[in-house]
Amino acid sequence: MNCRNTSIAPLRTRWWPFVLLGFLCLTTNVSAQFPQTFDGTFLPAGWVKFETGPDATQQWVQTATTQSGAGAAFIRYSVAGATNVDYLVSPQFTPTAGQSLTFWEREAFGTNYGSTFSVWCQRRCRPEQRTLPLRSSSRAENGS
Repeated sequence: MNCRNTSIAPLRTRWWPFVLLGFLCLTTNVSAQFPQTFDGTFLPAGWVKFETGPDATQQWVQTATTQSGAGAAFIRYSVAGATNVDYLVSPQFTPTAGQSLTFWEREAFGTNYGSTFSVWCQRRCRPEQRTLPLRSSSRAENGS
């Protein structure tokens, strides 16, 4: 894992978005400063994945099912009774005034299995050190 600890700056200037996914697809694009897709080599340079829980067979992969572009990050559901918490972490970036983080997520099941999707901001590169939820929704909220 290529994860480094950087100097601590105010939370408004140093961002590590965390994408906490259960059964979700994701593409990410952050304005001109940090344009990112999953169209090419998977994972893009600087991205880190954390796959936790009892079901080690489910890992982040690239899929051609996208909202736009040729590729997206994807992780399948866990086995019945298993609770996996899987993170996809972007490289560090510093947003400037007027920029926004945009992404697309999708759940491919008609039944609500209790999936949760969250985007987190943090100043270090370990999932357990996440500090600020930017957005969190359950399947019922995102309408997938």
